[in-house]
Amino acid sequence: MVHRSVLDDDGMMKWYISDHELKRLRGETDELEKMDLNFAIGYLLNQYMKYFAPETISEMAYNLGLTEPVILKILSELEDAGQVKTGNFIFGKDVPQYLLAQDYVRLAREKDQDIDFIDQNEIDKYIYFKSFESVADIESFFEKFGIAFGKREMFIRTNNFTLAAWDTALSSKKIVQGRFLNGHVCYVPMTDVPMYVSAYRKAELTGVEKTVLNIIKRNRGITRLELSNKLDARPQDLIEILDKLERNLYIIREFINLDTEQTNKYVMGQELRGVANRYMVYDLKKVVEHCELKIIKRLLAGYGPITVYELQDLTGFSTKIIKDSLNSLVTSGSVVRFFATGNSKSEH
Repeated sequence: MVHRSVLDDDGMMKWYISDHELKRLRGETDELEKMDLNFAIGYLLNQYMKYFAPETISEMAYNLGLTEPVILKILSELEDAGQVKTGNFIFGKDVPQYLLAQDYVRLAREKDQDIDFIDQNEIDKYIYFKSFESVADIESFFEKFGIAFGKREMFIRTNNFTLAAWDTALSSKKIVQGRFLNGHVCYVPMTDVPMYVSAYRKAELTGVEKTVLNIIKRNRGITRLELSNKLDARPQDLIEILDKLERNLYIIREFINLDTEQTNKYVMGQELRGVANRYMVYDLKKVVEHCELKIIKRLLAGYGPITVYELQDLTGFSTKIIKDSLNSLVTSGSVVRFFATGNSKSEH
């Protein structure tokens, strides 16, 4: 709100403005205005549940003056992040009811339920030890971790790592590179490729995309530049098509040792190693059943303990797929569920 006043002693018109509006006028926006709306509602719900939970969505919507769809959306995000638990905590009351994870942990411990609790500091120490524990060779690395995101990771974690051994693993196709995990470029054993393709090959291809795929199939090891020459198109015009083919794992990356191959070693004066990717088509012979569950199990073995939220971020799978897979693994005895206590109240 701005108010205009009478002239002052110097004959200047005086203006009055609230401190809040003055900050906006100067471009000094309040932190409250900068805050993301979903974050603000999440913070409000978190504070509210400290005192009034367990409550249902309708109760929170009525008491806070928000719509039920908005409440449900934010609570689902908080649940995925491990901050909120759902259940039938008060019998006779509508379900689901929502409770802060930290309160759920406290109640579970008081009732002495069959739930494990591990201090967050101990978890951090274990993950640190596991991450930097050395393995004997490249094969042992993939047996333990299942996936690698770069040569530096291999160098740090593998005893006697050499580029010659790494190039041999790639040139023999024992290890291949591609966008195998939710679009992330990484290395996996060739024997695991069908599992990832079954999980991530979802999108159908257009006529143009099929044409590009057929050209790659006929010219194994082709680069984007070479592909553009065959199509009489600019290389940048193929970026989106190749990205889709890669993310859906219709194509993976072909390893060419450019130290020994002279053909097309330089393009416009730049060495191709690290500059150009070479592609090949991957034909899936048979769909792997329960592929998402197997990927989750592999990641848990290599990178666990891990939360549902972290698994979702890493794999891109839906919360339902992850929770159903984890419940199946817990039931079979392959995985143990526990709560982290201390600085974290998340579920692992």
